[in-house]
Amino acid sequence: MALSASYSLYREQKALRMSSVNASIRAFNISMTQYENGQIGFERLLNSVEKMTRSEDSYAQIKGNVANQVVALYKSLGGGWQINNGKAFISDSNRELMRPRTDWGDVLDEPQLLPVLGNRPTVADIQQTSSQLSIKGGNE
Repeated sequence: MALSASYSLYREQKALRMSSVNASIRAFNISMTQYENGQIGFERLLNSVEKMTRSEDSYAQIKGNVANQVVALYKSLGGGWQINNGKAFISDSNRELMRPRTDWGDVLDEPQLLPVLGNRPTVADIQQTSSQLSIKGGNE
């Protein structure tokens, strides 16, 4: 219950901080217009930039807290973060425990395997691909 409540609280704070970020961006835009028209000095413009930056930083912290609460909630419900490529969703021992409790039909007969993730591209692969694309784009 506590994790769910704190997750909800962080989501509410995230929405409030986002509205604060939007307000500080609007304030900065107004200050920039006033500065360009000579109505305020550079120091006042810097003040609005500082407030906008603090507001965005606060929003980023809350966003991180929301993500941490999701992970904590997932873990508290029995989830883990280990990668199980090519392994069964349910272990053999759990499958045998589940079989007498409920009529699962043929769902538990064959293990359901998680897909095996392929190799992820390296930075060098991405750079090579992007350079090939820019060469093609330049010649056409």
